[in-house]
Amino acid sequence: MKKSILLLCILLFIPLLQGCTDSRRADSYKVQADKYLEEEDYKNAIIYYDKALEISPEKVGVLGGKAKALEALGKYDEAIKECDKAIKINPQLADVYNTKGNALSEKSEFESALENYKAAYKLDPENAIYISNISYALNMLELYDEALDYSDRAIEKNPKLSMAYLNKGYALEGLDRPEEALKLYDKAIEFDSNNVNAYIYKGDILNDASKFEEAIKIYDKAINISKGKDSIDALVGKGDALCHIGKYEDSIQCFDKAIEISPDTHEIHVFKGRSLYYLKKYNEALESLDKALAIDKDSSYAKLWKSKSLTMNSNYKEAEELCKQVLDIEPGNSFAYDVKGCIYLKQSKFQQAIEMFDKAVEIDPDYLDAIVDRISASFYMKNYDECISLAKKELDRFPGNIDILWYLGDSYSYINQHKEAIECYKKILDVNPENDQVLALAAYEYYILQDYKSSEDYNNRALNVNKSNNTALKLKTELEKRKLPESRQISDFIKENYLYLDKVKDFDKKSKNFVAKNDVSVKDIEAFIKSIKPKEDIFTFVVSGNDYDKLISMGNSSHIVTKSVADNIFYIGINSFTSNTSREFKKVIDKINKPQDKNLIIDLRDNSGGLTKASNEILDLLLPKCDASYLIYRGGYVDTYYSDANIVKFKRIFVLTNEHTASSSELLALGLKKNLPNVTIVGRPTYGKGVGQTVYENKSKKYLIYLVSFYWNVNEKTIMAKKINPDVRVNGNNLNTFIKTVEKQIK
Repeated sequence: MKKSILLLCILLFIPLLQGCTDSRRADSYKVQADKYLEEEDYKNAIIYYDKALEISPEKVGVLGGKAKALEALGKYDEAIKECDKAIKINPQLADVYNTKGNALSEKSEFESALENYKAAYKLDPENAIYISNISYALNMLELYDEALDYSDRAIEKNPKLSMAYLNKGYALEGLDRPEEALKLYDKAIEFDSNNVNAYIYKGDILNDASKFEEAIKIYDKAINISKGKDSIDALVGKGDALCHIGKYEDSIQCFDKAIEISPDTHEIHVFKGRSLYYLKKYNEALESLDKALAIDKDSSYAKLWKSKSLTMNSNYKEAEELCKQVLDIEPGNSFAYDVKGCIYLKQSKFQQAIEMFDKAVEIDPDYLDAIVDRISASFYMKNYDECISLAKKELDRFPGNIDILWYLGDSYSYINQHKEAIECYKKILDVNPENDQVLALAAYEYYILQDYKSSEDYNNRALNVNKSNNTALKLKTELEKRKLPESRQISDFIKENYLYLDKVKDFDKKSKNFVAKNDVSVKDIEAFIKSIKPKEDIFTFVVSGNDYDKLISMGNSSHIVTKSVADNIFYIGINSFTSNTSREFKKVIDKINKPQDKNLIIDLRDNSGGLTKASNEILDLLLPKCDASYLIYRGGYVDTYYSDANIVKFKRIFVLTNEHTASSSELLALGLKKNLPNVTIVGRPTYGKGVGQTVYENKSKKYLIYLVSFYWNVNEKTIMAKKINPDVRVNGNNLNTFIKTVEKQIK
C-alpha cells in the first residue's frame, strides 16, 4: 500500500516538475528577449519572445514585449494584434494600451491612438509618458489647445520629461507661437540631448523664419545623433535650407542620402527635382519628378514642379495641363496658381501672370514663392521702380530673402543706383558668402563705379569659388586693362572699338607717341582724339570739365514732357535719350487709361540722340515680338535688340521730326515705322546719323570719350546720310501747328 501511494505521488510530481521547468524556461526566454529589446536588437527580441510564447502563449508580459519590438520594426498591424491578445487576457495593462497607441500613431490613425493613450492614462494616471502621448495624438489631430493642456499635465507629473516639452512646443507652433515653441524645444533638448525630433522641429522653425544657416547647424546635430530612418526628416530639412541659400549641389547630396534610406518616399524625389530645377538642369529635374509620380501619381506637389520644369523647356501645353489637373481637384491650391503664373511669365504674358500671382497670394498671404514671382514680373516688365517698391515692402516681412534681395539689387543696377545694388548683393553674401554669381555682380557694380580695388577683391572671390564663372572671367580681363597706364588704356580702347580706324592716317605712330607719355592730361587726351579722327567724323569727341558735370547732371534729370492734348490724344516729348529716359517713358505709358483707344504723339524734334539702349527699350514697350534693331560693329559682330511679346497698343502713333532729329531719335522713329502699320512720321527729314558711340569714362579726372563704334539699322535699313522722310510735311517748329496736323490726320 505504501509503495502504491509513493508511486502515485511520484507520478503526480513529474508533470508538476515539468510545468515548473517550462515556466522557468519561458521566463528565461523573456529575460533574454527583454535584454535584446533594450539593446534595440528587435529581430532577436522577437525570436526569444516567440520561444517564450510557444511555452506560455498567454503570458501577457511576453505579448506586450513582442508588440513593442514589432512596433519598433515598423510592423504595426502585427504589433496591434499582439496588443489585442494581451488586452483580451488582461484588460488592465496600461503599458500595452500605450504600445497599441504608438502603433496606431505610426499608421496615422490618431483618433484610435488617442483612445488607447487615454485608456493607458485611466489605468495609470500618474504616468507622465501616457499623458504626454495623449498630447501628441491631440497635436496630430490639430487640437492644439487640448494638446497644450495635456503636455502641461505631463510636465507637472515629470518636470524632466523631454517628450512633454516637445509636445508642448509642437502645440504652440500649431497656435502660431513659434518663438515660445523654440524655447520649449530647447527645454526638450536640455532634458534629453538625443531627442532627435526636438532638433528637427527647432530646425524647421528656423528654416521657416529664413534663418537658414542656423537651421542647418541644428539639422546637423539631429543627423549626428540619429540612425537610419530617424535621420530622414533632418536630411530633408537640411537639404531644404541649403536650397534656400542657393547651395543646390549640397542640397541634392542631402536628398540623395535620404533617398538611400527611404527610396519610396515621393516627397524627397520632389525636393531633389526642385534643386535640380534651380540648377537649370531641367531634364534631370523631370527625371526626379517622374520618379516621385511613379510612387504617387496623384502628388500635386510633384505635378506642379514638373510643370515648372516643363515650362523652362518651353513645353507650355503639358505644363498648363498639369496645373489644370491640380486645380480641378484643389481649386484653392496657391502653388498651382503660382506655377500657372510662371507659365504665363515665361511667355511674356505679364498681366495674366500677375493675375495668377495675385490669386496665389490672396489664398495664402504669406506664400513666399508667389510673392517673389510677383516681384519678378515687375522686374521682367522693366517696371524697376515698382519692383523696388514691392521688394522693399516684402523684405520687412522676409528679411534676408536671397531672391527678393537679388531682384532688388538688379533693379537698382538697371536704374544706375550702383551703390544701392552693392548693398543688396552684400546682404545676399551675408547669407551665402560663396555665391559666385552674386560675388561677380558685386564686382561688376564696383567696376562701374571705378572702384577697381574692391571690384578685383570681389571678382577674385567669385573665381575662387567657381573658376569658370563667365562674368568674373570677362571682368578679370577688363580689370587687367585698368592696371595699364591711362594713355595705353585709351589707345587700346580706340584700337579695339573705333569704327573708322582703317581711315586714320599713321595711327600706330600717333598712338605710340601718346602712349610714351608717363602721365596724360585731359588736354593731351583731347589733342590725341582730334589728331586721329577723320574730318568727316563729327560724332567722336571728348567731354570734360564743366561740360562733363553738366552731362552727368543731365543723366539724372527728366528728359520727358507729357500732356493730354485731347480725350483721345496723348503727347510725349523726348529731348534726349539718357539712362533714365525709357524708365520715365514707361511710367507715363503705364498711367494712360485704355491706350488702345488713344492716339500717341512722340515728339523727337531737336532731339540729337543719346543712348541707343534707351530708344531700344522704348521700342520694346511699343512693338510686338520682333528684332527691334541691329548694331553692327567694325569686325562684323552684330548685336541684336529684341522686343518681347508684351506690347502697349495705341490706336495710332505719330512721330514728330525735324532736321535736328538724329541718332537714337532716328532709331526710335524708324523702328516704329518699320514694325507697326499705324505709325505716321510728321514734320521734316531727319539728320541722318546711322552710327552710335561707345564711351570711355574717367570719373576722377572728369572726362568722357565718345567714340563712333557701330552702325545701326532697322530691318536691314540704315539711314546714314539718307535721313528719314516724313509722311506728312510740316514747316516751322510751332508745336500747335504740329498738333493741328495730327488732329487732321486722325479725322
